[in-house]
Amino acid sequence: MTDLRQLLTDIGERAGSYDVTERALTITRRRRRRRAAVGTTAAALAVAAIATWSLWPGAPGSAPDPAVSPSAGPSLPTSCTLGSLPLPDGATYGVVYQVDPTGRYAVGGTDVDAKKYDRDLLFWDGDAVRRLSLPGRLQYFHDVNSAGTALASAVIDGKESAWVYRDGEFTRLDGEAFASDLNESGVIAGTISSGPDGPGGQPVRWRTPDSPMELLPLPPGDWRHGVLVRGIDDDGTIVMGGYENSARDQMAYALRPDGSWQELTPTIDGVTGRNVSVYAIRGGWVVGQVLLPDGTGQRGSGITGVLWNLRTGKAQSLGRSGPPTVVNAQGWTVHETEPVFGPRRQTLTPAPTPVGSLWLLSPAGDRTAVPAPAGETPWHVQVYSLSDDGRVLVGLRQLSEPYGQDHVPVRWRCS
Repeated sequence: MTDLRQLLTDIGERAGSYDVTERALTITRRRRRRRAAVGTTAAALAVAAIATWSLWPGAPGSAPDPAVSPSAGPSLPTSCTLGSLPLPDGATYGVVYQVDPTGRYAVGGTDVDAKKYDRDLLFWDGDAVRRLSLPGRLQYFHDVNSAGTALASAVIDGKESAWVYRDGEFTRLDGEAFASDLNESGVIAGTISSGPDGPGGQPVRWRTPDSPMELLPLPPGDWRHGVLVRGIDDDGTIVMGGYENSARDQMAYALRPDGSWQELTPTIDGVTGRNVSVYAIRGGWVVGQVLLPDGTGQRGSGITGVLWNLRTGKAQSLGRSGPPTVVNAQGWTVHETEPVFGPRRQTLTPAPTPVGSLWLLSPAGDRTAVPAPAGETPWHVQVYSLSDDGRVLVGLRQLSEPYGQDHVPVRWRCS
C-alpha cells in the first residue's frame, strides 16, 4: 500500500471519532499539522532536464523577481465576530474546510458515516448552502477559487479519484491521483501514488479541469520515496515535501514556473532547521514547520512554525505552539497558542494573553484575537481557511468533547 493510500485510509479510520481532516491531512486537533506523507519508490528526473524545462510553455522563462515586493494590501482587521454557517435540511453536524480568496464561496461536508466512511459535500455561496454527492467514500473538498470552482476527492473501489465542481456539476479529472489544490486560473496540482518508474509519490498537474494529467519532475536529489504536493500558487509555483534519501530527513521545495527549484530549508536566528514540512502557499507566502533544536534534548521541543517569503527567500519563526497551516495573500496566518509545560516556553513575543487562544497574525507581528464562543475555551474552535483580505475566516466549532463528531461549521467576520 502506498503512503498516499495509507494517508486516506488513516483519515477514514479517524472518521468515526473525529471528522476534521484539514485538506485531508490533519493528524491532531490542537496542532492541525498536515502529515508529511510520501510515496514509496520513484526515481528523480535528471537535473539537467529540469534546468531547461518550463512548466509553462510560451511563458517567460524566469521565476518572479525576488526584489519585487507585493503592492500594499489591506490592513490587518482589529476585531472578529464569530457566527455560524447554515447546514442543509437533515444535517445536524458538519464542517467547512476552505473559503475562496474573496470570502464569498466556502466548501465543506456533513458528518461522516462511521461505518461506511462516506458523507455528502457542502458548497456555500454566501449563506446559501447546497448538499452535493460524490460516489465512493472519504469524500472531501480541498479548495475553492473566486470563480466558485471547487476541487474534491473520493476513494472509489480502493482508488483515488479527483473531481472539480463547477457550474453545478462534478467533473472527474484525468488519472488516478490525489489532487491537493487549485489556483485562481483553475490550474490543479496533486500527486500520483505511482510514477513511471514504479510506485512512489510523483507531482502532477492539470492545466484545466478538462486537460490530461501531466507528470511533473521530482526535486533534485534521491527521492526514491517520492513527494506529496501541498499547494499551487496563482503564478504556478508548486510546493511539495517528502523524505530525501541521501539527507535521511524530511525536506520541502518550491517548483517555480520556469522549472527551477527553491529549497525551503530556513535559517532562523543563525540556526538552520531540519525536518521541514510545508502546508500551504498563497501570494508568494508559504507556511510550514521545521525542527530547530533548542538545546533541551526533549523530543519535539524544537518544532517551530515557519513563514517563508518566496520573493525574498527569507523565513521567520511563528512560534513553537500550534504551527499554522493556513496563509493568505498578505502572509497572514492563524496562530494557535496553548499552555506549555516543563522547560518548553511560548516563543511568540510578547506572549499573547490568555495563553491558549487563536490569533490572526501578520508577518510584522501584529495580531488580532479570533474569539471562541462566549463561555467556551479556545479549544472549541478551529480555523481552516481565510480570505485574502482577512475579513472572512472559516472553520469549526466543537460542541462538546474534543475529537467528537458533534461539530458545526462556523465563520468569523472581521473588520
